[in-house]
Amino acid sequence: MMMLAVAERTKNLSVRVRFLESSPSLQANRFPSPRATSRPHTTVANTTGGFAANQYDCVGNAAGNTTIDSQASGAVVDLFGWSTSATNFGISTSTSDSDYDGGFVDWGKNIGDGSTWFTLSNKGWEFLLETRINARWLYRNGVTVCGKKSCLIIAPDGYTGTIASSYDASTWPAAEAAGLVCLPAAGYRIGSEYKFNEASNSMGNYWTRSRYHDESLFQYEDCSFNFHFGIGPIVTNGKRERSYGNSVRLVRDVK
Repeated sequence: MMMLAVAERTKNLSVRVRFLESSPSLQANRFPSPRATSRPHTTVANTTGGFAANQYDCVGNAAGNTTIDSQASGAVVDLFGWSTSATNFGISTSTSDSDYDGGFVDWGKNIGDGSTWFTLSNKGWEFLLETRINARWLYRNGVTVCGKKSCLIIAPDGYTGTIASSYDASTWPAAEAAGLVCLPAAGYRIGSEYKFNEASNSMGNYWTRSRYHDESLFQYEDCSFNFHFGIGPIVTNGKRERSYGNSVRLVRDVK
C-alpha cells in the first residue's frame, strides 16, 4: 500500500549565477512511500543551485530567465530546460531539442550532497494528484497566495481542513505549518522569451524526471513529461519539448 507523508516543504529550484546561498527548505510530498518534496538545483561553472525563499516565489519575466546566456552576476534562473549531461541542468537558451539529448541528470545532484533531493516521475505526480486516497479533495487549483495568483495547493494525507481560495501574509504561515504545499504558476520559457498566458492552461509548468518514449508518435520524440495547471483541469501526463524552460520542484525522503 502506498502511503504519502508530508513532513517537509520545499520551494522551487532556482539558480543564482556565481553566488547563491541555499534558502530554508520547504515542506512537501514524495512517492511512493513516506517522504517530502523540494526543488531542483544546478552545478556547473559559475552556477550554484538553491531554493526560493518562499513556496510561492518565482522569478518570472526578469533577468536570469531572460538573460541566461549573459550569466550576469547575481541573476537567478528558475525556468529550466531538460537536464542532461550536455545541458548544465537545463540552463541554456537553445531552442533546438537535439541540444537536450542524452541521459537525464537529476537537478537534485546540484543540491547539498547531491544524493538527498530528487525529481518526481510523472507517475509520482499522478499518484499525488489523481490516485492516492481522496486525491481530488487534497488539492486546489487557482489559489492566490500572498498576492501570487493561480497557485496549486496540495495537502498531505489525512488533511481534514479546508483549502481556501486565497491566503495572505497573515493566514499563509498557519496553512503552511499544517502541511499545505504551494506550487506557483511561474509560466515557462522558450529561449530567452518568457511566456505566461492567463487564457490557457499553461500558467504552471513543472518537469518530471520521465522522458517520453513512443516510437509511433514522432511528434513527441523530443519531449519529456511535465505536468501543468492553470484555468482548466490539471494535466499530470503532459508532454513538453525538452528545450522549453519549466519550473522544478524537488523531493526527498522523510526519515
